[in-house]
Amino acid sequence: LAATGATPEQLITAMREQGFTHVVFNWSEIERLRRTYGFSEVITPEWAASLVAAGMSRVEPPAELAEALRESEVFAISP
Repeated sequence: LAATGATPEQLITAMREQGFTHVVFNWSEIERLRRTYGFSEVITPEWAASLVAAGMSRVEPPAELAEALRESEVFAISP
């Protein structure tokens, strides 16, 4: 999905249509990629917050994944 040029509502709709149920953001990894390989400046915690307002909600990962996702934020996309 392209983050640029779409409204948060359009992105949530596109993710639903493509069968996405969850999105995981690892902000430290995103920053590392941004510094080394280039990564869209659009993808920020503030941008993620706009997706929350459009229909995404933060969730706690299952216990068996908590350690692997300790530096990440997990979001569910409402159906």
